[in-house]
Amino acid sequence: MIHDYSATDYSTTYYDEIYNMNFLNGKKIITDILLKLKPIEEKVLRMRYLEEATIEEIYKPLGLPSRERVRQIEAKALRSLRSELANLKDNYI
Repeated sequence: MIHDYSATDYSTTYYDEIYNMNFLNGKKIITDILLKLKPIEEKVLRMRYLEEATIEEIYKPLGLPSRERVRQIEAKALRSLRSELANLKDNYI
């Protein structure tokens, strides 16, 4: 909830609240989009970008046949993310 600040009160608290609202909204959007991906695509992106795992650290634990397969899954998942984000942008702008 945003507090009622007077026009002369531009404290960092107000700006922090706006930033946090935008961050949380963006995080929810990304989470919702990730849930639309295939489970293997979501897992690869989470490992790659949230856990900062290397391709080598991903393909073996996930039982994928090669590092190239990880790259292919990652590329397809990123295309899907970009497409979903573009659709959101078109709907809200």
